[in-house]
Parts: sequence; structure tokens; C-alpha cells
Amino acid sequence: MNASGLKPALPGISSSKRLGFFTFSDGNKPFDLKPRGVCLIKAAMEETQTLKQEVNGMVDKPANRHAGKNHNQLSTIGNSTNIKWHECPVEKNDREKLLKQKGCVIWITGLSGSGKSSVACALSHMLYQRGNLSYILDGDNVRHGLNRDLSFKAEDRAENIRRVGEVAKLFADAGFICIACLISPYRRDRAECRAMLPNRDFVEVFMDVPLQVCENRDPKGLYKLARAGKIKGFTGIDDPYEPPLDAEIVLQCNTGDCSTPYDMAEKCLENPHKPQYNGGIIVNPELNDGLKAWSTFGDAKIEHRESDGNRYVVAHTRNNPHGSMSQKLYLKKNHLYTFSAWVQVSEGNVQVRAIFKTDSGFKKAGSVFAEPRCWSMLKGGITVDTSGHAELYFESNNTSVEIWVDSISLQPFTEKEWRSHQDQSIERTRKEKVRIQAMDEQGNPLSNATISFEQKTLRFPFGCAMNKNILSNTAYQNWFTSRFRVTTFEDEMKWYSTEASRGQVDYSVPDAMLAFAKQHNIAVRGHNVIWDDPKYQSGWVNSLSPNDFRTAVQARVGSIMTRYRGRLIAWDVVNENLHFSFAESKLGQSASSEIYNWAGKTDGFTTLFLNEYNTIEESGDGAASPAKYLQKLKEIQSFPGNGNLRMGIGLESHFTTPNIPYMRASLDTLASANVPIWLTEVDVQGNPAQQAQYLEQILREAYSYPKIAGIVIWSAWSPQGCYRMCLTDNNFKNLATGDVVDKLLHEWGGSLVGVTDANGFFEASLSHGDYNVKIIRHGVTDKSSSTSNLKVSLFIKHTHTNTHDCQDKERPIARGMNVIQKIGFSLLHLSFTDAVCRIHAVSYDYSATTECLIEPQRAQYEGGIISNPDFTHGIQGWTVFGQGAMKEGISNDGNKYIVAHSRSQPLDSISQKVQLEKGKLYSFSAWVQINGGHGNVAVAFKMSHGELVRGGEVTARNGCWCLLKGGVFANISSRAEILFESKNTQAEIWVDNVSLQPFTMEQWRSHQDESTDKERLGKVRFEARYANGTAIEGARFSIKQTKSDFPFGCSMNYHIINNTAYQNWFALRFKYTTFTNEMKWYSTEKIQGQENYTVADAMVSFAQQKNISIRGHNIFWDNPKYQPEWVKNLTSDELRKAAEQRIKSVVSRYAGQLIAWDVMNENLHFNFFEDKLGKNASAEFYARAYQLDPDTTMFLNEYNTIEYSSDGKANPFNYMKKLCEILSYPGNQGISAGIGLQGRFGSGQPNLAYMRSCLDILGSTGLPIWLTEVDVGKGPNQADYLEQVLREGYSHPAVKGIIMFVGPANAGFNSTVLADKDFKNTPAGDVVDKLIDEWKFQTKEIKADGKGSIEIPLFHGDYNITVKDPVSSSLTAFSYKMTKDVTRDTVHLRINA
Repeated sequence: MNASGLKPALPGISSSKRLGFFTFSDGNKPFDLKPRGVCLIKAAMEETQTLKQEVNGMVDKPANRHAGKNHNQLSTIGNSTNIKWHECPVEKNDREKLLKQKGCVIWITGLSGSGKSSVACALSHMLYQRGNLSYILDGDNVRHGLNRDLSFKAEDRAENIRRVGEVAKLFADAGFICIACLISPYRRDRAECRAMLPNRDFVEVFMDVPLQVCENRDPKGLYKLARAGKIKGFTGIDDPYEPPLDAEIVLQCNTGDCSTPYDMAEKCLENPHKPQYNGGIIVNPELNDGLKAWSTFGDAKIEHRESDGNRYVVAHTRNNPHGSMSQKLYLKKNHLYTFSAWVQVSEGNVQVRAIFKTDSGFKKAGSVFAEPRCWSMLKGGITVDTSGHAELYFESNNTSVEIWVDSISLQPFTEKEWRSHQDQSIERTRKEKVRIQAMDEQGNPLSNATISFEQKTLRFPFGCAMNKNILSNTAYQNWFTSRFRVTTFEDEMKWYSTEASRGQVDYSVPDAMLAFAKQHNIAVRGHNVIWDDPKYQSGWVNSLSPNDFRTAVQARVGSIMTRYRGRLIAWDVVNENLHFSFAESKLGQSASSEIYNWAGKTDGFTTLFLNEYNTIEESGDGAASPAKYLQKLKEIQSFPGNGNLRMGIGLESHFTTPNIPYMRASLDTLASANVPIWLTEVDVQGNPAQQAQYLEQILREAYSYPKIAGIVIWSAWSPQGCYRMCLTDNNFKNLATGDVVDKLLHEWGGSLVGVTDANGFFEASLSHGDYNVKIIRHGVTDKSSSTSNLKVSLFIKHTHTNTHDCQDKERPIARGMNVIQKIGFSLLHLSFTDAVCRIHAVSYDYSATTECLIEPQRAQYEGGIISNPDFTHGIQGWTVFGQGAMKEGISNDGNKYIVAHSRSQPLDSISQKVQLEKGKLYSFSAWVQINGGHGNVAVAFKMSHGELVRGGEVTARNGCWCLLKGGVFANISSRAEILFESKNTQAEIWVDNVSLQPFTMEQWRSHQDESTDKERLGKVRFEARYANGTAIEGARFSIKQTKSDFPFGCSMNYHIINNTAYQNWFALRFKYTTFTNEMKWYSTEKIQGQENYTVADAMVSFAQQKNISIRGHNIFWDNPKYQPEWVKNLTSDELRKAAEQRIKSVVSRYAGQLIAWDVMNENLHFNFFEDKLGKNASAEFYARAYQLDPDTTMFLNEYNTIEYSSDGKANPFNYMKKLCEILSYPGNQGISAGIGLQGRFGSGQPNLAYMRSCLDILGSTGLPIWLTEVDVGKGPNQADYLEQVLREGYSHPAVKGIIMFVGPANAGFNSTVLADKDFKNTPAGDVVDKLIDEWKFQTKEIKADGKGSIEIPLFHGDYNITVKDPVSSSLTAFSYKMTKDVTRDTVHLRINA
């Protein structure tokens, strides 16, 4: 994304506008700007060196920089007469070359309190660290001098902005990066400032922070004064703020209080937050009473200061690290103390620590890297061994800096209170309430029935390390497998274990351990690729030269990570690189970052962890403090090419005496990174009694912490003893630590028995996991009991508390009786049948991958109706089809599969017969490979009447498993035979983990509704209060949606130019369009050299007038039938010249006015240009279009990719292959690419199962998918089928927009017609209007509850909301935007009485 010429973002495309990369126009290194709550702009360079490249060609010579001035004559500008502009030989580009940067203005605008100055300071600081020269023009600062003669009247505000704009222009001309941060409320003033500079030199940053958030912060107390009437004309209160309509960068905060404990721990703010817990036991925590209770500690001086109404304490003239301020306290034994404070320093980036001096010694509570001009949160905690007096103080090794402190808090908790917090968190984050109803065969409730749950597996990954002793010790195996489903190999994967001598690699032991783990469904963490501790290197590694070491490390990464790719859940890539630096000593400071880069390229599918000790264990170990850990993590992530790595935080957790409050505070800080956190090597050193006590404390704290994603205990058993802590003795009898583990496993899972009430209901709170459920029906007359097999149907029962929607909705949920998912409040109906226990209703599995894996993933839906889906029972249930043969295969790791061999015909393969039921959709998946090269493998269904229906296709490879995903719709009930097909009859077809899952149309629709709720809506709670904080009970909220964020549009044609009825019909419904033919080459240049854009221009003008966004369709069409007649007979050279003129003409003409281009249409089915210009013709056209219009998304537009499973030319894998060819062509790597699927369906029943599977596969690319030309063939069910297709597209998470190629009969549409010649709806038109209404929030008036609150789900989009005071009937209006990244929001409203 370029800083220049940016246009409104194409919805769903993150690289367009919502922060992504912001690159100066010369192509120099990008600043990665990301929102964090209110948000710091995070700047990260593509390289560690800053802007080293030459700036030649960076900007054009600015000969026209002062256009409109006559440089040779005297001029009059404003009130200045007889002036002349003097040119100098040293110009802007010369200064830019000198500074090695691009001069520009970054204009930050937003309400008071939105964080403009914080962002500006953070950005300037980061630019400074990278060697870039910048200067901040802060709104308040310039009024201290340059603009001190100006008031806040409208005319003076305009002059204020004009002056700052002129100064900023001069800074930019000097080559500076000028950062201007002002409220600048009026669009006109900002536009005038923009007009002072070339387009590419002005970057507008909008701090999109709601008024109520800014008002809650009120750092200067100005909102309070404005509300009291003491300040008039205050922006946002009684003077308007006009938000930018087209800012290059938008930093959003839509969550009420944007700061969580996690991101607060990382942010540096303009003003500190209030102290947590109101300061707890700290006296005078906000320094509002001067220095009361605070005194000098060590050799320093302290003073009380105030800035913008904020008071704080400063320690200065410090002569030793501990010279600071202090407060004396009394701490109690058996209490846990959580500590926080906001600190800054006078200069630099300096670590500041909080210390408690107690009778038993010094206890470090935590640390943070503090900066000047903004406040950082220091969070930590302590426990004490004995009750007694203590003294809190702060220290920093840098004695030259002042330490500023504010908002200090120390809150005590008893052990009982702390445990209560843990239990509440576990109940909230690890469990769900499930309500069960048991019924008899007739559907009557069963009272007093006994229901039992037995957990099969705990969903939370809780495991233990293992070592090679497990391979030969049955007792060890039984003990381990009865408890754990996750493990880490203690030493067996480490480099010194697998390559003791250079070049002699031996994976036999880890291979055997991995096979054992797989056999018992135990997931494995890979530990480790490289260890940064010099003590743990093989002797031959220590002696290597830097170049040899680089070669050896690359070979190590490639060897082990390729071998186990796709078979592990995590990799510890560089172990303990905060404490050690062996790799860095050989390869330089970026060694770890490089190794992660190599690892990501080798196995980008698996999470890569930074594994370290003492980050949460020891507050005194500054080498690995949370702040240092995050610093290292960001260093790795910001390395060129590492931006998309799947990173994880690995905390070894080797404890002695745990400081649980410090542990929790550290996790708060680390959680701000928003990557998974695991405790990877948990153990405790000490005597057995202490070990058990402390282990339980640590495990409970970790399990209860919401951001912890897994735990592994470091207690691999050995006859000689464990590393530091064992769970059993040598006879595998539990030690005290083992009893703790078993107790927690039972507490977090185990079994549960209950009895139904009079209506057959039973309610339980269950940990997330897999369960076996059993019901016992007790006899009435003979008091006997019996157990029956169950057929289980699961429904989510949504109960809406809002008065506007009292209808309960029941929807199927996930995986039947064997799975209790995190689903909110669930209602299960259990009934007796004579059938085998089977899943009746399941949620659809949207997962898909295009990667080729060493080991296949498990069968979806446990195989559905497929018998022996994973070949655990050999080839039972499978037969040979055709003339080939089949055999059982087994991998080195014990994985079983089936092989079709000795094939002579494409359909010679394996088969299984299944019964298909009319009207049901069947989702299919299997993992396949072939034994040589690569080739396509398809699944086909042979019906009883002989019809062969293909259900999906994949390009299979040798040596790894590919996912074949597809589906079929059963038009009739039929016995069907599942076959696999490959035209390469020389290849063996290997198949594993086959699944065929049936769904009724009702179930399928419920999946669509669930996905729509999840993907297209967010929940918001509005709370209305008077200015004094009193809730406004009975307030009436009127909510109207003004804009939808999902692009749902319709094609238009030339008839719209002069047809007012057509215009009104269209503009009333749609805000997105594609022209049917008017931009195509045969329309704009019917005769060579005579271009005519009159019609297309008029249509663009109409669309812009009505705020309708346009997709450009198309630049070229690869179908020879649809070329201009004069083009068809051109020679290759003539065609190349004509094509260059065409692309230059049309793309340049509409550059910046469109949201997308279909560059080459239908080039999977046709190849007119390839035949004439060579195989790279399409790729070259994409490269040229990108050069001409770099900010617009370029689509590959094709038909039959989702419509027709038998059209192999355009199946998803061939589509992706073509797209990869285009994007890998030199110069195309920066293209913002999109997937265009025409969606032109026939008149028969759409195969929605196949359509969804194709979207799953294509969605795994992460690229935005649009349905670009949706229509349905004529037939009696046209309207119904159109609705099915549109619902499927709208509900799919990967689909970001839909355009229909339909319209009114009046405009000549004759396939799918939405309106007749009088613009009266057809049935298809009724469907479209119904969906437009359904996918938009209907205007409602809702009465608030006793707390002045309403909670309501809203579609993503813009809203106007009015609140009516029930007493005064006064109205308060405000706007609100629900964005797709917000699932739940709270908005606090303050209403003047």
C-alpha cells in the first residue's frame, strides 16, 4: 500500500486501507502501522538497516512544485505584494538524497483525547531509532509561539491550521518527515493543507476513537469544563468534528475503554490511567496530596510536579540505581499483592524496576522499559514469607535519568480470594453450561432419568514431557497414555542427539517416539531446532567457522523441520536466546531472526515458539523479563520476511518458590503480543511437599489464565531420576506431585452423573472436551433400569433478552453427543432409538489446507457415514473398482492407508458403497497422494442408475498427503459407489481418512445462519447515563443502519444513463456495481485507433454521483470469440502493441476510480493471448496493470470454479496454480490480488456442498474472494436457487463481496430478471429485496433496562442512534460503526439532563 493516491478500501481486503503497509512513494522501506487499542503506531522496517538505498528517482524533479506562480515576475499573494519566488540549485530531491529519506507530512487528526500526541511521539521516537529525521508540530505546542495570537473561534482555528500546514510544507520540502498532530476538525481546512503538497507527500491519519472514549479519558479535564459550559465551541461537544472521508490510515478503537490489562502493559500513553483498585493500600496514589506519604530513598531528590492538570512524583539528581521515591507499608504473610504504576523517564529507553525492601530481603515486583514524554505501565506482584514492614521504591541502573511515577497501586488478596478469582476465570474461559433434555421414543420428557458424562479427552492441551525410556517400558507407557494427550520429547529431537557427528543424522529414536505418540493420539511439540546455549552444542559445532556454521544450521533446519513438517503442533526454534547468544556470536545479532525466517519457509504451517526461562518465574532476572521477551519477539517478527510467521510464546516455567502475582502480571504483559502462550517445561525445585504445593499453585494459575493455550510438565521419567521433579517413583506409583496432577485432571474433566427433573432436563457445567454420554431410564412399575443406545441431536437455543426480538431460534451445533464445544448455553435432546449411537446433526467444518503434509489429518466428522474411514481395520468395508487391485499400506510411523495399484483405466481404484438420501447435501473429504510425480485425483459418485457425478478434485503429489475436499447433492435416493479417478494410470492412488457427512437442507441453512451471525454481526451494549453517572432507566434507543460494510451489488448497463426509472430502481438497492460490457475492449475500440469511452464515462459519472463503487470489468478477455473484430487477425507484434495501448488507455483513464480490475477474463478456459504472445501473456498484463494502478485489487475472474464439479479446467487447484503463476512473475509480488468467481449457475439444483468446499479451499489462501457475476439459469426454481447461492456466498467467511449479473427486463436482462418492464419485482427480485432487508439492521426503538442498558447484535456497518430521555423527552444523537474485528463492544453514553 502506498502513501500516495490511496482510495477507499475494498471491503475485506486488509492490505488496502486498514493499516497494513504504508510505503513512501520512492519504494523505500515501509513503516508497519498497526492499531493497538487507541494505539501506538508501530514502525518496523523491512530491513534492520535504515533506508540505506539511494534515493535516485525517488521523486520527479520538482519543476512544477509551485504551479501557478510566474517565477520571472513580481506577484501578489494574499496581502503580500511585489514578491518573487527565488529558485535555488539545491532542491528537495537533493536534500532527500542527503538525508536518505523522503520528505513528507503525516497529518494526525482526531478528537481531543484520541491519542494524537501519543502516536506522534511514538512514531517520531521509532523513526529516530532507525536513523530518520522527523519533527512534530503539536497543536498545543505551536500555540505557545507561532500561533499564540489565535483563539479557538472558527476563523482563528482555520488560520491555525493554515499556518501549521505551511510550516509542515516547508519541513517536507527540507526533506524532513513532518508529523503534525492537531484536532483540525474541518475537512475543508485539512483539504487545503493537503493541496499545499504533491499528493504523494501528504498522509492523513485519522484517530477514529469514539467521543465517549475520549471523554472518559479527558486527560486535560477539558471535556468536563465543556460539559459544565465553561468552554464554548469545544470540538465534539458544541462544535462539530468532521471525520475524514478518505484518510490514508485509520486507527480505530470501538470497544469503549480501548485498553485491556494486556495492551495497557505495552502502551506508552500521553497521560497515565487511574490507579488500579484505586491504589489499594498505597497512600496518595495519584499524588493529588503533594508528596504526602512519599519520601526519598537512597541518594536522590524528589519533587512534586504537575503537567496539564496531572500530578506525579519525580526522582532526580540520582547518584545510585536505587535513588528514587519510596513509601512505607505493612505487608501480611499469606497474602498475594498485585502491583502497578505508571512511569516515565527524562530521556532514553530505560528499564525501571519496582522493589520492596522487607525484613527478609529485597523483592523485585516487576519492571518496564520507560520512555520520555509518555507513560508506561509497570505491572508486577509479590508475596512475603512473614508479616512485617516494607518499603516500596523504584530503581534504574541509568542514574542520569529522572524517574517519574504516577497512579501507583498495591492491592492485597487473601489466598482464598485469589483462588476464587481462578475458579471464576476457569468457569468463564474453560467451561460451558449445557442443558440436557432426555426423551422417550415418542418424544415425551423422561423425569428422574440418570445421565452420566465421561470425558474422553480434555480439550485444553495439558501434557507431560517424555523420553526414549517410554519405548521399552510398558508400565511407563500405560501410566503416560492414561493421562496425557500432549508431549514434548526431552532431548531426543535436539541437535546434539540427532547429529552427534557432522553429516551423520540419526532420527531413529524420535521417529519411534513419534510413532508411539501418534498411535495413542498424543500431540507432540518439537523441541528444539537450535539451542543458543554454547554448553549444549556438539563438539563439532563449536569448532565451525561462521560460514560453516551458517551452512550447518541451514542444513539442520531443513533436515529436521522437513522430516516432521505437518506432524507436530509446535516448534521451539531457537531455545533460550535471551540468556545465551551462541548463534549470534557466529552469525551476528540477527541470527535468531534469520533462523526463524528459515524455519517459517520450511514449515510455515506450524507455530514457531520463542522458548525461554525466568520470564514468569524470577522477577529478578532482567535478561528475560516480559519487556525483554516482547522486545526479542518483535525483533524476530520485524525481520524481513517474518511478518506472517505463526509465532508463539513459550515460557519454560522452571520454578523454585513461585511468585504467583508476578506470574499473573507477567502474563498480562506478554498477552499484549496476541500470540498463543504455552507453559512448556513446568517443574518445581524443592522438597516433595513443597513441590506438590507449589506445582498446584502454578498449574491452577496457568489453567485459569485466559490467554494460556497449553501446558506441558517437565517430568520425563528415567530410572536415574527426573530433571528436577518426578511425578512417580520407579514403580509408577504417584508421588505427591503426581497426585496433584491426577487431582487436577479429574477436576478439569473426569465424569459427572445427574438426574433429570420433572421435565426431563438436567443442567451441568462442563469443561471443553470430548465426552461419552449415557442415559439410564428407570422403570416405573418394577423399579428396574435399562440402558439404550442413543441417537443424539444437539441444538443451540438462543434466548434473546431484547424486547424487539423474542423469538427463540434452534440451530444444530458441533459434533453430536461426543463433543461439548464452547457454544454458550446449549440445549441437548437425548432420545432412545434402536440405532447405533451416531451423530444426527453436526456443524460444518470450514477447515481446509492447500499444503501437502507428511502425515494426513484426521477424518472430518470422524468419517461421517464412511465405514473404516482411517483404515484402522485394514481394508474392511472397501473393495476394488474396475480392473486394478488394492492393498493395505503402512508408514514408518504406523499410519495405515489404502493403495489402489495395477491400474489400467482412470477409474480403476478403491470403492465403498453408501446410501444417499434425496434432498441431502454430502460433504466429502479425503487425504490422497500418488506414488510418483504429481497428478490430479478426483472423487466420483457412481449412482445406481449409472450416472457418474464428480465431487471434487486435487493435484496430488508423491511423498506427502493432499486434502481432496468436495461434495455432492442427492437429487434422488440412490445406492452410490464412491470412486477415485486419475488419468495417470501408471500411478498408484493412496487414500486415507475418508469422510462423507450428510446434511439436510435445514441443517445446511442453520450452518449459514450460524456463520452469518459470526462473520457479519457483532454484539454491542449501549449504556446511557446522566452526566452525574446515574443510569437512565427506560431510555429509548432508536437505531438506524445507514450503510452496510458488506459489498452486495448488481451489474448495470448503458440503459441506465438515460432511464430515470432504472436509475431510481438501482440506486435504491445497490452501492456496488460492475458494467456488463461497457468497459470491455470490443465496446471502447470497435475500430482500431478510434477509442470511445463516452458510455463508460457517463456510467462512471452516474455511479460516483450515487456513491456506488465500481469493479472494472474487464481489461482483456482471453476468449477469441469476444475480441474486437480487427484484433482477431493481428500478427503477434501488432497484437502486443495494440494490447499495450489498450491497457495503458483504460487503466490510466480509470486509475483510482475503481475498487477492482478483472485484468484477464476466463484465462483458465481460453488462451487467445497466450497463443499469440506466449505463455506469460496474462502475467505480463497483470504486471502492467499493477504499474498503472498499483492501489487497486487485481482479480483473476473465472467461471465453473464453484459452479460445476466436472469442469476440471477451472477447479480450485487449477485456479490457484494459475494465480500463483501470475503472482510469481517478476514484478508482480506486490500486487493486491483477489479471487473472482463468476458464479454463473445453471437451471438445476446448485451443488452447494461442492460450492462450499471450493470456497474453503480457496479461502485457505487468505486472499479476498468475490462472487463477481452471479446468476441462475431460467427454470421453475430460479428464485429459490438464486437465494441458496446468495446465502451460501454471504455466509462463507472467505467471501468479501458479491455482484449479481442480473437486472430489470427494461435494460435488456433476460436470464435472471429482477424486475419487469414496469420495474415490478419478479420472484427473483423479491428474493434480492428480502435478503437486502435481512442483511441490514431494521430500524428499531428499544427501551433500556433498569441500568440504562440495551444489548443488541448489529450487522457490520454505520449507524445513526438517537437516545430519548424518558423524563425530559430530550434527544441525543450520535453515530456508531460496527466493524468486523469487533465481536462484542460496550459503549458508555453520557446524556445531559
